[in-house]
Amino acid sequence: AFHDALSRALAAALDLRTGRTTGGLSREQVSGALSEAGVSSETASDLLDLRETLETARYAPERPTRQDLQARYDSIVRLVKESARD
Repeated sequence: AFHDALSRALAAALDLRTGRTTGGLSREQVSGALSEAGVSSETASDLLDLRETLETARYAPERPTRQDLQARYDSIVRLVKESARD
């Protein structure tokens, strides 16, 4: 449930930043939308990497540690704030 919630939060931030729905789009398509929205390539890459990490983590058989969960949460907060400033 934790990774689902983070994924939804990140998806909502991406949708707001790009002005369109990004769910179901490929990495390249979301990257293009972020670029068109004026997000720096470095921030866009970080956002997309985190998107993939969260998707993988949702289905991983091992349970993440509390530190892993905190790091992922902190990454979402940081990257969403950065993308809003770009």
